[in-house]
Amino acid sequence: MIELFVYLGVLTIIGGLLLFKGRDLFKPMVSLTCFIITFNSVLQKIGTEKNNLIIAALSGLVVAMLAGFVIKCGVFLLGAGAGVVAAIMAKPFIPKEYDEFKYVVYSIILVIVIMLFVKSLDLLITVSTAANGGALFVMPSLYMATNYKNLMSQVGKTPWDTMRNMNNRIFYDMVKDRPVLVAAAVSAIILAGIIVQIKTNRKHIYG
Repeated sequence: MIELFVYLGVLTIIGGLLLFKGRDLFKPMVSLTCFIITFNSVLQKIGTEKNNLIIAALSGLVVAMLAGFVIKCGVFLLGAGAGVVAAIMAKPFIPKEYDEFKYVVYSIILVIVIMLFVKSLDLLITVSTAANGGALFVMPSLYMATNYKNLMSQVGKTPWDTMRNMNNRIFYDMVKDRPVLVAAAVSAIILAGIIVQIKTNRKHIYG
Protein backbone atom coordinates (compact mmCIF):
# COMPACT_ATOMS: atom_id res chain seq x y z
CA MET A 1 0.00 0.00 0.00
CA ILE A 2 2.78 2.42 0.87
CA GLU A 3 4.27 2.15 -2.62
CA LEU A 4 1.07 3.70 -4.03
CA PHE A 5 1.47 6.89 -1.99
CA VAL A 6 5.24 6.96 -2.56
CA TYR A 7 4.75 6.74 -6.31
CA LEU A 8 2.05 9.42 -6.37
CA GLY A 9 4.24 11.60 -4.16
CA VAL A 10 7.28 11.18 -6.40
CA LEU A 11 5.24 12.06 -9.51
CA THR A 12 3.90 15.18 -7.81
CA ILE A 13 7.31 16.32 -6.53
CA ILE A 14 9.02 15.81 -9.90
CA GLY A 15 6.12 17.56 -11.59
CA GLY A 16 6.35 20.50 -9.20
CA LEU A 17 10.08 20.88 -9.75
CA LEU A 18 9.68 20.84 -13.53
CA LEU A 19 6.66 23.12 -13.37
CA PHE A 20 8.24 25.91 -11.34
CA LYS A 21 12.01 25.33 -11.74
CA GLY A 22 12.20 23.65 -15.15
CA ARG A 23 14.47 26.21 -16.80
CA ASP A 24 16.93 26.11 -13.90
CA LEU A 25 16.86 22.31 -13.84
CA PHE A 26 17.19 21.79 -17.60
CA LYS A 27 20.99 21.62 -17.71
CA PRO A 28 21.25 19.32 -14.63
CA MET A 29 18.61 17.08 -16.22
CA VAL A 30 20.64 16.91 -19.44
CA SER A 31 23.81 16.18 -17.44
CA LEU A 32 22.09 13.41 -15.48
CA THR A 33 20.66 11.91 -18.65
CA CYS A 34 24.09 11.96 -20.31
CA PHE A 35 25.62 10.27 -17.27
CA ILE A 36 22.99 7.52 -17.11
CA ILE A 37 23.13 6.78 -20.85
CA THR A 38 26.94 6.72 -20.90
CA PHE A 39 27.18 4.65 -17.71
CA ASN A 40 24.77 2.02 -19.00
CA SER A 41 26.31 1.96 -22.48
CA VAL A 42 29.84 1.43 -21.13
CA LEU A 43 28.69 -1.34 -18.78
CA GLN A 44 26.98 -3.12 -21.65
CA LYS A 45 30.26 -3.07 -23.58
CA ILE A 46 32.77 -3.99 -20.84
CA GLY A 47 30.73 -5.85 -18.20
CA THR A 48 29.72 -5.16 -14.59
CA GLU A 49 32.85 -6.12 -12.64
CA LYS A 50 33.96 -3.72 -9.88
CA ASN A 51 36.72 -2.06 -11.93
CA ASN A 52 34.37 -1.70 -14.88
CA LEU A 53 31.82 0.09 -12.70
CA ILE A 54 34.47 2.69 -11.85
CA ILE A 55 35.40 3.10 -15.53
CA ALA A 56 31.73 3.46 -16.49
CA ALA A 57 31.13 6.01 -13.73
CA LEU A 58 34.16 8.10 -14.75
CA SER A 59 33.07 7.96 -18.40
CA GLY A 60 29.60 9.11 -17.39
CA LEU A 61 31.02 12.00 -15.35
CA VAL A 62 33.16 13.20 -18.26
CA VAL A 63 30.20 13.19 -20.65
CA ALA A 64 27.98 14.86 -18.04
CA MET A 65 30.57 17.64 -17.58
CA LEU A 66 30.47 18.24 -21.34
CA ALA A 67 26.67 18.59 -21.31
CA GLY A 68 26.83 22.40 -21.52
CA PHE A 69 29.00 22.20 -24.63
CA VAL A 70 26.63 19.61 -26.10
CA ILE A 71 23.68 21.92 -25.51
CA LYS A 72 25.47 24.83 -27.19
CA CYS A 73 26.42 22.72 -30.21
CA GLY A 74 22.92 21.29 -30.47
CA VAL A 75 21.30 24.71 -30.37
CA PHE A 76 23.70 26.08 -32.99
CA LEU A 77 23.19 23.11 -35.34
CA LEU A 78 19.41 23.26 -35.03
CA GLY A 79 19.46 27.00 -35.64
CA ALA A 80 21.78 26.55 -38.62
CA GLY A 81 19.46 23.92 -40.08
CA ALA A 82 16.49 26.23 -39.68
CA GLY A 83 18.51 29.05 -41.26
CA VAL A 84 19.36 26.95 -44.31
CA VAL A 85 15.69 26.10 -44.78
CA ALA A 86 14.76 29.78 -44.45
CA ALA A 87 17.41 30.75 -47.03
CA ILE A 88 16.13 28.15 -49.49
CA MET A 89 12.58 29.42 -49.05
CA ALA A 90 13.74 33.01 -49.60
CA LYS A 91 15.58 32.19 -52.83
CA PRO A 92 12.58 32.73 -55.20
CA PHE A 93 12.01 36.22 -53.76
CA ILE A 94 15.49 37.56 -54.55
CA PRO A 95 15.31 39.78 -57.68
CA LYS A 96 17.42 38.53 -60.59
CA GLU A 97 19.34 41.81 -60.77
CA TYR A 98 20.65 41.12 -57.26
CA ASP A 99 21.56 37.50 -58.01
CA GLU A 100 25.27 38.17 -57.52
CA PHE A 101 24.55 39.13 -53.90
CA LYS A 102 22.42 36.07 -53.16
CA TYR A 103 25.06 34.42 -50.96
CA VAL A 104 25.34 37.56 -48.88
CA VAL A 105 21.56 37.48 -48.42
CA TYR A 106 21.72 33.76 -47.52
CA SER A 107 24.42 34.44 -44.94
CA ILE A 108 22.42 37.27 -43.36
CA ILE A 109 19.30 35.08 -43.18
CA LEU A 110 21.33 32.23 -41.66
CA VAL A 111 22.83 34.46 -38.94
CA ILE A 112 19.47 36.06 -38.11
CA VAL A 113 17.67 32.70 -37.82
CA ILE A 114 20.43 31.23 -35.62
CA MET A 115 20.25 34.28 -33.32
CA LEU A 116 16.44 34.12 -33.14
CA PHE A 117 16.54 30.39 -32.48
CA VAL A 118 19.08 30.73 -29.67
CA LYS A 119 17.18 33.61 -28.09
CA SER A 120 13.84 31.82 -28.26
CA LEU A 121 15.13 28.48 -26.94
CA ASP A 122 15.00 29.67 -23.34
CA LEU A 123 11.27 30.36 -23.73
CA LEU A 124 10.71 27.01 -25.45
CA ILE A 125 12.42 25.23 -22.56
CA THR A 126 10.27 27.17 -20.11
CA VAL A 127 7.04 26.23 -21.88
CA SER A 128 7.97 22.57 -22.43
CA THR A 129 9.14 21.95 -18.86
CA ALA A 130 6.09 23.75 -17.47
CA ALA A 131 3.82 21.64 -19.68
CA ASN A 132 5.40 18.33 -18.65
CA GLY A 133 5.63 19.38 -15.03
CA GLY A 134 2.07 20.66 -14.98
CA ALA A 135 0.70 17.30 -16.13
CA LEU A 136 2.80 15.37 -13.60
CA PHE A 137 1.90 17.78 -10.82
CA VAL A 138 -1.83 18.15 -11.39
CA MET A 139 -3.00 14.76 -12.62
CA PRO A 140 -1.90 12.59 -9.65
CA SER A 141 -3.29 15.19 -7.24
CA LEU A 142 -6.51 15.41 -9.22
CA TYR A 143 -6.83 11.63 -9.28
CA MET A 144 -6.34 11.35 -5.52
CA ALA A 145 -8.90 14.10 -4.90
CA THR A 146 -11.56 12.57 -7.15
CA ASN A 147 -10.95 8.86 -6.43
CA TYR A 148 -9.81 8.78 -2.81
CA LYS A 149 -12.40 6.10 -1.94
CA ASN A 150 -11.05 3.68 -4.56
CA LEU A 151 -7.29 4.25 -4.20
CA MET A 152 -6.66 0.96 -2.43
CA SER A 153 -8.20 -1.00 -5.30
CA GLN A 154 -5.20 -0.03 -7.46
CA VAL A 155 -2.67 -1.76 -5.21
CA GLY A 156 -1.21 -4.72 -7.11
CA LYS A 157 0.71 -7.81 -6.05
CA THR A 158 4.02 -6.04 -6.67
CA PRO A 159 5.09 -2.37 -6.66
CA TRP A 160 5.43 -2.56 -10.45
CA ASP A 161 1.83 -3.72 -10.78
CA THR A 162 0.72 -0.82 -8.60
CA MET A 163 2.68 1.69 -10.68
CA ARG A 164 1.25 0.27 -13.91
CA ASN A 165 -2.30 0.43 -12.49
CA MET A 166 -1.82 4.03 -11.39
CA ASN A 167 -0.38 5.09 -14.75
CA ASN A 168 -3.37 3.64 -16.55
CA ARG A 169 -5.85 5.30 -14.20
CA ILE A 170 -4.15 8.71 -14.08
CA PHE A 171 -2.91 9.24 -17.62
CA TYR A 172 -5.54 7.31 -19.58
CA ASP A 173 -8.79 6.61 -17.74
CA MET A 174 -9.06 9.98 -15.99
CA VAL A 175 -8.33 11.89 -19.21
CA LYS A 176 -11.02 9.85 -20.97
CA ASP A 177 -13.59 10.15 -18.17
CA ARG A 178 -13.01 13.79 -17.13
CA PRO A 179 -11.51 15.56 -20.18
CA VAL A 180 -12.84 19.05 -19.39
CA LEU A 181 -11.74 18.98 -15.75
CA VAL A 182 -8.28 17.65 -16.62
CA ALA A 183 -7.76 20.13 -19.49
CA ALA A 184 -8.86 23.11 -17.40
CA ALA A 185 -6.78 22.19 -14.36
CA VAL A 186 -3.63 21.31 -16.32
CA SER A 187 -3.87 24.40 -18.55
CA ALA A 188 -4.28 26.71 -15.56
CA ILE A 189 -1.32 25.26 -13.68
CA ILE A 190 0.87 25.28 -16.81
CA LEU A 191 0.16 28.99 -17.28
CA ALA A 192 1.04 29.60 -13.63
CA GLY A 193 4.26 27.60 -14.04
CA ILE A 194 5.30 29.57 -17.14
CA ILE A 195 4.72 32.87 -15.32
CA VAL A 196 6.67 31.71 -12.24
CA GLN A 197 9.59 30.46 -14.35
CA ILE A 198 9.79 33.68 -16.36
CA LYS A 199 9.76 35.76 -13.17
CA THR A 200 12.07 33.63 -11.00
CA ASN A 201 14.23 31.29 -13.13
CA ARG A 202 17.48 32.75 -14.41
CA LYS A 203 18.43 32.79 -18.06
CA HIS A 204 21.07 30.32 -19.17
CA ILE A 205 23.99 29.98 -21.55
CA TYR A 206 21.80 28.46 -24.25
CA GLY A 207 19.29 31.32 -24.29
